[in-house]
Amino acid sequence: MTLASLSQVPKAADSAPDHRKHDPGLSEALRLVSRIGVLTARAGAAAFRVRECMRRTALAFGAAEAEVVVTPEAICASVADDFGSETLVTRIVPGGVNMNALCRIEMLTREIAAEPHRYSTTRVIRALDAIELAPPLYPPWVTVLSLGAACAAFCGVIHGSPWQMAAAFVGACSGQTLRLYAHARQAPTVAVVTLSAFASCCFSELALLVEGRLAASLGVADLGPDLARLASVLYLIPGVGLVTSWIDIIHFDLSAGLARAAHASLILGCIAAGLLMFLQLNAWLAP
Repeated sequence: MTLASLSQVPKAADSAPDHRKHDPGLSEALRLVSRIGVLTARAGAAAFRVRECMRRTALAFGAAEAEVVVTPEAICASVADDFGSETLVTRIVPGGVNMNALCRIEMLTREIAAEPHRYSTTRVIRALDAIELAPPLYPPWVTVLSLGAACAAFCGVIHGSPWQMAAAFVGACSGQTLRLYAHARQAPTVAVVTLSAFASCCFSELALLVEGRLAASLGVADLGPDLARLASVLYLIPGVGLVTSWIDIIHFDLSAGLARAAHASLILGCIAAGLLMFLQLNAWLAP
């Protein structure tokens, strides 16, 4: 056989072309799954819960395999079918704790996994839009009063008098009002927490001064142990962040767990800074 005849022999790849086509729905499912993961992470979920919500949704939409890596800054999701795989990295915009949104996303993904034939991508997108754009479950004034009542109750638990409980209520309500105002204007978290703690201590102290005059007119000499300042900053404690960080570490999601723990420690440091600012101001104003 000559070289000319050899050049006319078709190659194996040309004689047997690959008719497999990548499913275009896989890309759409990947974007949908990534959005679910971002919303779940922003709602304050632990890393393992983010992975579970994403994986069950990806498998329900036809993916043969789904792998998810959750970090504090981004989510890397990879889905595969019989003909190929796709990977998408999505950045996580910092959020807060929203248990209502978290529960709704969890229920949605479970319903999708149980009855995938009932959920098209369009329907899931509409459901996620409704969750993301939903207003707060309670109006701000309810949140403020509830946190104030919780701080007052804590003051009573640590043996504070009714006068101290009332002062803690005033301080917590004032600090939370300031925090909501600052968050609405996208102020830095460090400044918000520090100033809120400082404001709570100041307003609780002012409330004690007013109560002292009222108590003196009623013949009450002692308002009880000075616990209002401590109780008035209870609402700033990052309890969910601390618990979630340990859950992540237990599941060996070290990057997410250590980052949450560091952020919670920073919040605690800001609270301490606000208390220190108040104590310095109080010592300077003291006669």
